[in-house]
Amino acid sequence: MNTFEMSVQSILAHKHFQQAEVLAGHEALHRPFKWIHILETLSIETLLKGQEFILTTGIHIRQEADFLCFIDKLVACEAAGLCVELGEHIQTIPTAVIERANELAFPLMTFSDVVPFVEITQDIHRQLIHQQYELLERLERYAQTIQQLALHITSYDQLLMHLQKYLNVYVVLELQGEQPVYLPNIKKEQYATLKQQQSDQLLSKDIILMKRYYGSLSIYHLDRPLTEFDALILDRTVVTLSNYILRDLYIDQRQENENRATLTRWMQGDMTQREATQFLQEHAPKTLDKRWCAFVQSIQVQHKKEQLTYQKMFLRNTLEKNGFFCLSFEVDQYLIFLVADMWRTTDMKKRLETVVEQLRQTKPPLADDVVRMTIGIGRIVEHFHQLPDSYVTALNTVKIRKETPDISYFFEDIPLQHMVLELRKNPLLIDYAAQFLKPLLDYDALNNRQLVKTLKVYLQHNGQKKETAQALFIVRQTLYHRLDKIESFLGKDYFVGDKRLAIELMLQLLEEPV
Repeated sequence: MNTFEMSVQSILAHKHFQQAEVLAGHEALHRPFKWIHILETLSIETLLKGQEFILTTGIHIRQEADFLCFIDKLVACEAAGLCVELGEHIQTIPTAVIERANELAFPLMTFSDVVPFVEITQDIHRQLIHQQYELLERLERYAQTIQQLALHITSYDQLLMHLQKYLNVYVVLELQGEQPVYLPNIKKEQYATLKQQQSDQLLSKDIILMKRYYGSLSIYHLDRPLTEFDALILDRTVVTLSNYILRDLYIDQRQENENRATLTRWMQGDMTQREATQFLQEHAPKTLDKRWCAFVQSIQVQHKKEQLTYQKMFLRNTLEKNGFFCLSFEVDQYLIFLVADMWRTTDMKKRLETVVEQLRQTKPPLADDVVRMTIGIGRIVEHFHQLPDSYVTALNTVKIRKETPDISYFFEDIPLQHMVLELRKNPLLIDYAAQFLKPLLDYDALNNRQLVKTLKVYLQHNGQKKETAQALFIVRQTLYHRLDKIESFLGKDYFVGDKRLAIELMLQLLEEPV
């Protein structure tokens, strides 16, 4: 019996209930009860917790109205049933009371003789406590069994099979980004129906890893409601399953740490194509024909080693749920993920956007210690030999986004910023830009004016004066005055052709990096 409760029906087999008569609520005799309680008062609201079976002599319900009120209160308190001792205080049950109990599907029975209430409560409580002790022992044995099983199995499917056979229920495992697993693989439609109805024949428990929702494990039965014992068995299974999954993640993480030196050499260009091919053949042969890109996250934390480990596992899990295989390593406070598109669909970029959005919307583990995070995604390449290029462009994207956080995460979306980043490496170009724009810079410094800013905004708005004035929060006349001054320094042709393009690049070059 997978329950902590006896049923109202089962109490009729007790020796003192042999002569008891059921007057109402026959269809609810299967209802479980957890305790048996003696009540001789109408003030019961604070005395009951639910699922008690009530014994009474009826001393407080001699009037029909009181009896009806008593039935209503018992139902409101979720009592399991009522047995009235007929005799000194009440001789018969009014017809209206029987009808009310039937309407409420509330089991109502009577003793025709005086019975020892104390002896009944002691005996039944002894049975309940003994049954609870036995079931708690079963629960402990089950927990020990699956914990031992988890040490030897090669797939969590074996944990699910053990749960399914132990409770004789249907089992459903739903992990984010994966197809649900049904054991046995039948009656799927009934699961959807029970879930929609919030039926008592279905129980579900969330799987939480690193403070984040990872999936859920559900059990259901088509012929009986699930019990508290079923719920406790499900809970123990989820704990063991979570530990098993987390252990697998740590094992994978440890393997990646062992590959750190190799991956670092590869990305820094110190590995031949033959060595790179051999590495993937040994560690990820299914990725040889996939598209790749580098996914880099810059992160600063107070306790770097522990936090980066959690963050790597968190991000790796998110990427895998969206169809990507990952090789990861860290350099200083950069997390580098070399990402292969295992689904080989045309929406690789879209799924990477989904990953970023999930990271933004879901609070990462230990996020309170995170000072700052910046993500950059490198060029998507068709062959793994091109990964070092993607790695470089991802790092550059991170650097650019530190300066301008609101721009795209993707290298391919910000070509101008990447060109400027490369041009800044040439001091001659920086000096030339400074000399060319020196009249504006000197004027702003001496007069506390904003000619450079005005020029930038004017170019950004493609020469639209109304929009420029609004963006600068100035009146049109002030803008005209500034534009005249700019023209006097740069010439009337500063907004034309190649000269305009050169000025825009120079303005970008002279922006101070963060």
